[in-house]
Amino acid sequence: MTGLTAPGRVWDVSPVQTLAVSHHIGGGDYMDMDISVITNLISNQLFPIAICLLLMWYIKGNQDKERETLESLGKVVQENTMVMRELQTVVKEHLCNPPQK
Repeated sequence: MTGLTAPGRVWDVSPVQTLAVSHHIGGGDYMDMDISVITNLISNQLFPIAICLLLMWYIKGNQDKERETLESLGKVVQENTMVMRELQTVVKEHLCNPPQK
């Protein structure tokens, strides 16, 4: 066993016993935090926050990809519109003025 000290406290820590951590809280009171409190904090507070941040990053990445796709699609539509106008002009010229043989 190893003895750990803190102001006004001595802890005995072994692999079998619960690890006690002391934090000073205003007014001279101490709060003992054992492994179950730390596990509870991680599972109820930190994990949901981490998942929310991960999902925000994932959504932003998807939005960036969609924006790039829509921009390239807009360029393709513009190019197709120009080609259709040229075809329209060629067809009108041939219908109104058929080639002479």
